[in-house]
Amino acid sequence: MKKLNHMISLKDIVYNVKVCAFLFMFYIESVSSICYFPIEFQGTFLTQTQASAAYGGHTVTYSEITVEVDSIPPWGRCHRRRGNNVILKDSTGGEDCIRCFHITLKSLNVIQIHTEGLARCYTNEEAARATCPDERAVLERRFKEILLFRKHEPGTMMTVEDLFCPISGRFRFTYTANHGEFQCEQPFSEISNCPNGNGLNVRFRQCAFPDMSIQFLCLGDWAGLNGERYIALMDLRDEPQARPKYRCGLYRKDKATGRVYVSLASDSTCINQLTSATVGYESLVLSPLPDRSLPAQVEAAHCRFPEWSQGQWEHLVVNGNSFQFRDHTLFQDITGRCILRENTTPNDRFIVYTVTQCGEESYNCIWLQRRAPNVMEFQLGVEPSTTYSESLCHDQQFPGEAWITEGRLHKIQIAACPIMGDYTGEVPGTHGLCAKVSSDCNNPDIMFYTVSNCEERGHVYEEREYRCLGSWEEDGVLFTYTQRRDMDGFQCFSGKVLRNGEEAFIKEAGDSCIRGEDPLIYGMKIIKQSSCPQLAPANFVPMRPPWKPMTYAPPPMPTGVPKLPNRPSPSRDPYWYHTATEQPTTKPWKPITGRPRPNPASASSRPYHSYILQCALCILLLLLTFSHR
Repeated sequence: MKKLNHMISLKDIVYNVKVCAFLFMFYIESVSSICYFPIEFQGTFLTQTQASAAYGGHTVTYSEITVEVDSIPPWGRCHRRRGNNVILKDSTGGEDCIRCFHITLKSLNVIQIHTEGLARCYTNEEAARATCPDERAVLERRFKEILLFRKHEPGTMMTVEDLFCPISGRFRFTYTANHGEFQCEQPFSEISNCPNGNGLNVRFRQCAFPDMSIQFLCLGDWAGLNGERYIALMDLRDEPQARPKYRCGLYRKDKATGRVYVSLASDSTCINQLTSATVGYESLVLSPLPDRSLPAQVEAAHCRFPEWSQGQWEHLVVNGNSFQFRDHTLFQDITGRCILRENTTPNDRFIVYTVTQCGEESYNCIWLQRRAPNVMEFQLGVEPSTTYSESLCHDQQFPGEAWITEGRLHKIQIAACPIMGDYTGEVPGTHGLCAKVSSDCNNPDIMFYTVSNCEERGHVYEEREYRCLGSWEEDGVLFTYTQRRDMDGFQCFSGKVLRNGEEAFIKEAGDSCIRGEDPLIYGMKIIKQSSCPQLAPANFVPMRPPWKPMTYAPPPMPTGVPKLPNRPSPSRDPYWYHTATEQPTTKPWKPITGRPRPNPASASSRPYHSYILQCALCILLLLLTFSHR
């Protein structure tokens, strides 16, 4: 045996060195090159591949792009992410092809991408990063722009997210297209988001072309330049008749006259033949239909909502004796006037006169509750009436605890989060996923949340950041309403803090705080690891990491397809509670990760120390080899 050891050749040594080098490089790659897309970005999208001129518009063809957990085939896997810039690496061709993409979620249905171009790529990360667009370059459109529209297949899991149309109400309009080739000179045509607030119904009447009707689904809107905003629409016709299936436009509202100016691009981009809200391939001027006069009893009322409720909330605006509520469950825009403050019932109930964006009038009762300086909850009576009655505010109008929670948009007071320090726990219903909840000790209203591999805490699947708006207690359960800081949206948590803050049970409670689910049973147990004095000395100034989560503009909305009127209100639970085969009534607390459970057999989930051990064994083998020579 000793003689055999002396016969080890130089070729064997070189082979062992190569094996060690491979394992070491594989370890480095697995540690440093991993990132994920938030679940809001994931799904199947359509993007324009070709547009050709046709009668009355442009014929557009589309191709599918799927945003997966950690890749966008065929562009590559997520290698590194900094803000909205993402480095994608494609190694399928034998040589690394690395590109930088500026990816922004404009709405839950629209992703905007800016890149140097798909025809060029780089073999090293530094060269690719040098091409990353900054915000100024994006505004100046110095990079190629790609729009992805979420694919819509009714009756399947691939459906768009329902969003409220930014153009709300009933209008008559004039119209011109293709430099005046098609016109509606007189305002006999009509447009409205009735009966469903997430769609636009357009009726062309007495124009220079045959009468026709088109239904659009609103896919979202986002800020543009000079006070204008972009709007994305989907044509719901099976055959759009030489018109693009997806449209992008600009709109502007005139507050003085109520008019809305809208222009659309000639294809499915936000660029081609689109200059402003008044200059585009198709341009419309919308004039609102006049409102009906208020009933005399409403005009004569001297009722005013309480001072604490005045101002702009998430979906509610209260101004003196009136309010405007954008209902994202029934997709109604409701305007109300206060008539009487009830004295025979809780004095935070008010009889109101309401009108929807479609002109439907009724009398109802609104029940307001102040939960914190920056948080309010309210309910509307379940049985509105066409006639005034002082019985509208009786308890029968409010049979349950279906409160609508609203966060104030302009905070009047800093509200500390209910737990301070570092807490960790294992996510219920998963294997190997751990969560960390921590506070910014110098900013008590800021809270961080991460989900990672329990064995390798550096393997982070999800990062979120919240601002606490306020907390209150009901029946021994502490509710905390928060605003997302890494992206738009609000989130409620329920919880119980035990053992003087040493441990807690927390549970996500939807966008409106769901009652009736005990966090001790359905929540996640977290245990304090460090307190704030240990985390942040008096002279500590928190530094934000340079690599931040991606952001997007408009708030998230419920999922689904165009709504029918008078349908039952859907659950306000987060959609990720449900699976295709199971709809539980009570659910454990789960993270919004969208990440599959790590496969122990896969290289990406293998503990890093195993690679170190293999490398150590290789080095030991080399030392033994040299010692025997």
